[in-house]
Amino acid sequence: MTPEQLERSRSVAQSKQIRWALGLGREEFAARYHIPLELLAAWERYQSEPDNVARSYLAVIAEDPVGVARALKAVELRNEQAAE
Repeated sequence: MTPEQLERSRSVAQSKQIRWALGLGREEFAARYHIPLELLAAWERYQSEPDNVARSYLAVIAEDPVGVARALKAVELRNEQAAE
């Protein structure tokens, strides 16, 4: 990574860095990881910052995006089955 790329990446919100690395648009990332779209947009525009829990969640997504998405899908499925 060039010094310019490194400096630019530091100025990009953590959520956006992760989203870009996964090749996802904002809406798809928000839906997949159950983050309110308006909140994600605010983080990425630096209108607000993720709290400690949200930063930890983003770090887990960055570490294992497939595993997090799979776990959330499993929870959704169980909740749907329980509601029937």
